[in-house]
Amino acid sequence: VDAAHCFWRIAYLRGYIGENLYVSMLDKPELKQYRQMALSCIVAPRSRKYFRGGKPIPMADGKQSLEIFEDKRLYATIYNNIRFTAYNMMGYIKQELGEAFIAYKTDGVMVQKKGLSKAKKLFKEFGFDYKITECFKIDEISFSYDGEEKKKM
Repeated sequence: VDAAHCFWRIAYLRGYIGENLYVSMLDKPELKQYRQMALSCIVAPRSRKYFRGGKPIPMADGKQSLEIFEDKRLYATIYNNIRFTAYNMMGYIKQELGEAFIAYKTDGVMVQKKGLSKAKKLFKEFGFDYKITECFKIDEISFSYDGEEKKKM
């Protein structure tokens, strides 16, 4: 059971992005990769080195060139809130499913058929649509689906 556009939805539910942006990107599935990149880029550090006459300007200590870094602490908090919300949701679902739970990924859970209806109900309670993919257990750490080769849990 995979939460539909999990991080993007959390960003919207937490008020980090507005409804217009949220909905407009959902209407463009070809942009899925870019909306994920947009969220992760908010924490990518940016810096600028300063040069004079083609040579780095030294710091007062003379050991390093003059470089300033963008303060990303607020953005890191936002991104961590999104990630931890997803992790906590998956952890809660794991707890609620008990023995029917098999494993989880970043934005979805693997459950036995006996736990599927409860998993669907929990995703809905959290405000998420979901996609269900039937998987087949190969061994204790591997599964397959849609005729694909063996995958690790």
